[in-house]
Amino acid sequence: GEEIAYVCEPKMDGLAVELVYENGILTVGSTRGDGFTGENVTQNLKTVKSIPLRLQCDNPPELLEVRGEVFL
Repeated sequence: GEEIAYVCEPKMDGLAVELVYENGILTVGSTRGDGFTGENVTQNLKTVKSIPLRLQCDNPPELLEVRGEVFL
């Protein structure tokens, strides 16, 4: 019979999020939802240790929006 070869590669897949900092303080964390309306997940994101709740700088911008991926 014919021999079948398989290949498997790990894939990192996370959740796209946006963090909004106002005067250096994390105020809103959201997902992109359905592409039009996102979901507010601020309280959940505040439990992620690598997401700073406050920016560590002397003169933070009035408004900063950060986009990235969260994965386990």
